[in-house]
Amino acid sequence: MEMKTRKSVMNMFTYGVYILSAKYKGEYCASLISMVTQNSIDPLLISVCLKRSTDTHLLASKSKHFVLHIPDENQIEFSKSFMKPTSEDKGKLNGYDYKLNNYNQPIFNEANVYLECEIIDSIDIGDHPLFVAKVNNIVQRKQVNPLEMRKVGWTYGH
Repeated sequence: MEMKTRKSVMNMFTYGVYILSAKYKGEYCASLISMVTQNSIDPLLISVCLKRSTDTHLLASKSKHFVLHIPDENQIEFSKSFMKPTSEDKGKLNGYDYKLNNYNQPIFNEANVYLECEIIDSIDIGDHPLFVAKVNNIVQRKQVNPLEMRKVGWTYGH
């Protein structure tokens, strides 16, 4: 297959912008991700694909829990902050305040919408293994238009 065509066609898929946060023991991660989908209504399940060689993959795998934040279209700078490695300093991750939920996972104060998830299965193939997660709780502080990769001119891989 020709690489230019491959990239062009794969970029026709629609991708949202999400921030996945997790904590295991004393280690934190918060990363911008784009490979997310709902795969069941009852029970409510989502799947996320996480790059194998990252702290996000490692910590989510170990903790079996994560929080998926859905940034709104006005939170581009907030979202960009999680395109780099996670730093925890004085109660902030990459400069943003958070609190821990009942599963000891970080939730950003800045987030208007987030899902609290529990990993129930995984498919360990490729460079982005797939995790199936049960949604234990959803919080929507206000109605938002979600941030989308295409609308801000971002692409990933392919």
